[in-house]
Amino acid sequence: MIWSPVFLRAPCGGNTSAKIFPLTKIVISMTPAKSTPLGKDNLPDVLEIILCTYNRQKMLDRTLCSLFAPKSPLRQIPLTVLDNASTDGTSELISRYQERFAQIRHIRHDRNIGGNANIARAFEMATKKYLWILCDDDEYDWTYWYEIEQALLSDKYDCILTERKIDFTDKDLPQIINSLAFVPCGIYKTVHITDTVMSNIESNIMYSFPHLALGASLLNHQCKFYVPAHTVIKQNVNMEFTRGIKEEIHFRQAHVNLYSGYINSYQMIADKKLRKRCCDVLYLGKSFYYSMKGFVRSNDDFPYNLADVFWGITFFQKLQLIAAWLSCKVSTLLQYVFSISNSADRKYKVIIILGFKRKIKRR
Repeated sequence: MIWSPVFLRAPCGGNTSAKIFPLTKIVISMTPAKSTPLGKDNLPDVLEIILCTYNRQKMLDRTLCSLFAPKSPLRQIPLTVLDNASTDGTSELISRYQERFAQIRHIRHDRNIGGNANIARAFEMATKKYLWILCDDDEYDWTYWYEIEQALLSDKYDCILTERKIDFTDKDLPQIINSLAFVPCGIYKTVHITDTVMSNIESNIMYSFPHLALGASLLNHQCKFYVPAHTVIKQNVNMEFTRGIKEEIHFRQAHVNLYSGYINSYQMIADKKLRKRCCDVLYLGKSFYYSMKGFVRSNDDFPYNLADVFWGITFFQKLQLIAAWLSCKVSTLLQYVFSISNSADRKYKVIIILGFKRKIKRR
């Protein structure tokens, strides 16, 4: 869905031995599991899937086709579709699937409550031991699902990852919480969705990552994360935060910024050193200064986001934010004083001198 455009893509591979790190309680397994799934008949008893959707009928059709394909290991899993009052034929599509698969439940909201609020609603509705929230526009490969299934049926883990962009080690809690910004990345044990966590999920809707309230709580309580050797889902990034909202958009929602969203979400991490480390890896594989330049360029000087970031980071991180802001402003000023670029159709050279533009036809 939307959630993690700041990932740096890198191949997954590396260590092939299982590791358990008792200090951080992270469990990282790179050992290939047995090819035969364990206890398939028991999986519907422990796992429920809730799929959030809004006006993406074609993408939803592809997703449902993957979930209920003949060789899909999830054909018998209860599925609830939370429909944000779609108007594109989504209801009719789901009805056709319900005729073949009785375990599908369709809940259509009377109004579009927003994508993030729909995610929060999914957490609120959870009833089984594990919850997997899906989006309507991602892709799946069930080849290595048995690794996920074995982790679920073992009942050892509080969060099971289904997707990642880099390999993890025992020191990589920040990378794990960053990965969980992608909603379907985590399959969560629902016992951790306490009243406090649910309240934090609701409060964090405005910062784009309501689900990170649960991720932060898992870090605070030193819970166990399982990282399998392979992934089963590929995310499709869509930066559509206000779909279906045409007017009177809340000023915070109109200026959504994922960098400030991350940092606001990380304020729920109790350990200040860990919080600082999480902020350091807003963009996997890049420095904090690099992330701050990305923030400044994407924020368009919106003061609320700037204040959130400034007060949510350490003193030395503040210095890097100030340096990034100055660097971007100087660059903008220099472009205003003098710059040369190509026109959109590449037929002209565009020269800017002291703010005045002049086009010169290319030879």
